[in-house]
Amino acid sequence: MDLEARLRDVAPELNVENAWDQAHPLRISHILEHTAGFDDVHFNEMFCESPEPTMLEVLALNPRSWRVRWPPGTRMSYSNPGYAIAGYLIEKSAGQPFEEFLRQGVLEPLGMRSTDFRLPPEARPLLAQGYGGNPPRPVPNRALCLRSSGGLMASAQDMGAFVRFLLNRGMVHGVNVLQPESIVRMETSKTLPYEGLDDAYGLGNYGSVDLEFITRGHGGRTEGFHSRYRYSTDLGLGYAVLFNANYREASLEKIERLILGYLTTGLPPQSPPRAALRSGEPSVLTGYYEFASPRRQSLAFWDRLTKGEWVTLENGFLHHHRLFREREIWIPTGARMFRRSGESGTSILFATSPEGKPVLIAGRHYYEKVPTSRGVFATIPFFGGLLVMLTAPGFALLWLPRWLFTRSARDICPAVEVLPLLAVLSLAGVILSLAEASSVYDLSRVTPYTVGIFGLTWAFAVLSAAGLVRAIRALSLRTRRGLTLHALLVSLANCGLAAYLIRLHLIGLRVWEL
Repeated sequence: MDLEARLRDVAPELNVENAWDQAHPLRISHILEHTAGFDDVHFNEMFCESPEPTMLEVLALNPRSWRVRWPPGTRMSYSNPGYAIAGYLIEKSAGQPFEEFLRQGVLEPLGMRSTDFRLPPEARPLLAQGYGGNPPRPVPNRALCLRSSGGLMASAQDMGAFVRFLLNRGMVHGVNVLQPESIVRMETSKTLPYEGLDDAYGLGNYGSVDLEFITRGHGGRTEGFHSRYRYSTDLGLGYAVLFNANYREASLEKIERLILGYLTTGLPPQSPPRAALRSGEPSVLTGYYEFASPRRQSLAFWDRLTKGEWVTLENGFLHHHRLFREREIWIPTGARMFRRSGESGTSILFATSPEGKPVLIAGRHYYEKVPTSRGVFATIPFFGGLLVMLTAPGFALLWLPRWLFTRSARDICPAVEVLPLLAVLSLAGVILSLAEASSVYDLSRVTPYTVGIFGLTWAFAVLSAAGLVRAIRALSLRTRRGLTLHALLVSLANCGLAAYLIRLHLIGLRVWEL
């Protein structure tokens, strides 16, 4: 297949919504480089029961996965559903299940004989037990619906064979399974108009600059498992790590540093790139950059609130900081290119979008420069309102004992303060239900957790409105003015947040349909 072919020409039967189709048609390369603009996997298309559906049936599970959210090829956002389309295209082109095609064309020639998307019954005892949660608990092994995006099961030895295959530029035992130029294409990002980043994403293969040496590879995680492989063609080495737990990213990173340190023993340390800031350049780059490539559209509001970057110039250096994060220095590596302290290569780039907007690419994320006031006014009302809401439980410690033990207080305290308090507790119940769900699987089905979230979001909206009405009416009674004014303030914050959540379609949330 031609990677630059338009998807609508190759698979017109797929119902993909692309509002920019004429100027920015969706191509196969966009899907493979995660620049198609698709949402990431939704809960109801994560896990499949037996028998497994066909890839075409998988693509029909959630139509919202196939809405292009911005012009293809303008920004990256990781999207597993795109690789479900890739699996389907293989099946359509090869005339056989993609698992069979990959086994015959890739896995067997590489000697990866214990690797497959489906394990036969005799091989199941070889599968490691996965663990999740903290403290860790066993997690059942469940089949992924989008299996072509991450359902491959492999041994450490087989993954080592795959790393050697990449290091040898597609050659296995003197035979080219892939041509060297195909490996280079896998390692190259071609669909974005931005160059110079050492962590750019190619075809299922990305650069990493977080360790002492620049490497390439990929990682993956599912319930109970975490894995990663890395390699460096310049150094001629690589490794794979398979970790049967997904609750501690730091543990995996420690293991990787130990392995890479061992493999590079005796090699001179890599000198991270460094350059001088050009005269007048920093003042042009400073300002507020709004996060604009959310992985899941349902959480885009939270990403905008918490992932915006404030870039400032202090003592001749560019600094950046975001909400709830410490301030960091960005070290220049070239013209409008930077890296973070401790990184081995360039991961930050200031550029101009095809539409002429100043943009920031950082860690493969896409930001657009907007007025600083927009960042301030987006965060202060939201988090200020949350702080006001959090005072409701504290005030309850003051009025609740008086209401329980003083008859004269019962006429006003509960009616004014109870409703806003119950609204806050309803929202807390939503958060607790999300946190207490034992696995993502619990959120992908109709369960007590998801039904509770559905009901509690409605309770929050109704109680917020009722609390505001009662607080306004209580103002005329001129009794317990302090409690009444506090109830009014909390109710206003509750109603503001409820209106915001209604606008985002998060009231009456059916998590199992997301």
